[in-house]
Amino acid sequence: LPGLEHLIIKGGEPFADDNNLLILEHLNKVNPTCAVKIISNCSNITNSMLEILKERAKMKPVKIIASVDGIDDLYYWIRSTKFDKTIETLVKIYNATNIPMDINITISLYNIYNLIEIFEFFYNRPYIHIVIAADAVQWPRYASPSMLPAKEIEQIKTNILNRIVSNGHIFQGLTIRWNVNNLKSYKDIDEGIYDEYYPQVAKWIDKMDKIRGTNLYDIVPQLKPFIQNA
Repeated sequence: LPGLEHLIIKGGEPFADDNNLLILEHLNKVNPTCAVKIISNCSNITNSMLEILKERAKMKPVKIIASVDGIDDLYYWIRSTKFDKTIETLVKIYNATNIPMDINITISLYNIYNLIEIFEFFYNRPYIHIVIAADAVQWPRYASPSMLPAKEIEQIKTNILNRIVSNGHIFQGLTIRWNVNNLKSYKDIDEGIYDEYYPQVAKWIDKMDKIRGTNLYDIVPQLKPFIQNA
């Protein structure tokens, strides 16, 4: 640790592993200049970890990237933890470190219709620096936004651009990096992939609905016309 220049801690869930607490605690003692990056779902954090981050931030800014793939009920459906609890954790980290965090959205079939909603939620939040939505799910295939028809994907891209333009006063205060330009339908890429995995889409949604005790189509009704016949 004394000679380390960069340290990246990521999942499982970094804040749930006491070993990471010990590593950072020792790092604070022997190496004040090491650049630290933590990638977490930020669903919870202990007071001990907050104190370690607070101490670290006095030496050198800590870069924290929070994986947040939706808000409210959609977040719970995807991540299985309560959205309010995650926001509470983000605020705690910011209050301890005084360093705004990055939000990273993994684009999936389940949240592609809600990207703007996520962007807008984090507008004017002092604890957020950048919102990033640049990587789409590739595996499992049935969770990829590429399961949608090509025409629908292009319409979603257009809708996002239009909302950003029409709400420019909001997005001027928030740095957003998003990229769905290369997103294409599996029907265009390889129809064999589409035919193989399309029947699994509805089965997985039904399974998760039962586990979460909610209905994804109530949260994202736009999905229903494309999935109901799977």
